[in-house]
Amino acid sequence: MDWPSLNQTVLMGKVTDLTRIQWDNGDVTARLTICTKKRVLRADGNGFTLGHSFHQAEVTPGDRVFKEAWEGAVVLVRGELDTFPWLPQGSTTEINRTVLRASGYQLIHTSAKPRTVPKTTLQAKRPFQKEP
Repeated sequence: MDWPSLNQTVLMGKVTDLTRIQWDNGDVTARLTICTKKRVLRADGNGFTLGHSFHQAEVTPGDRVFKEAWEGAVVLVRGELDTFPWLPQGSTTEINRTVLRASGYQLIHTSAKPRTVPKTTLQAKRPFQKEP
């Protein structure tokens, strides 16, 4: 039996890190690290306190993101969660990394911090791309 399924996630939070990814075919992707607020149980078990979660989202094409958002901006990103194996630098153990591949992006509030140029990384192939 088949069942309905939907993989859509909406994140709204503050940009804590922004990276420009230059692919070998010329495409540009913006990788955002977004901080979201959440309620967490206090360590002593008496009530709740404010906590934070950090999420990564990739927006392609990323040109619009670099014009509008930088560290401190509040953004809304919608898309599909994708998990792929990742080997952190200096590690011998591969871990699963989850990234939101954005299909929608909207700037909610601009940053009060001065605009900075994002760091750029060069990558040859998207890790979630299937081989032909």
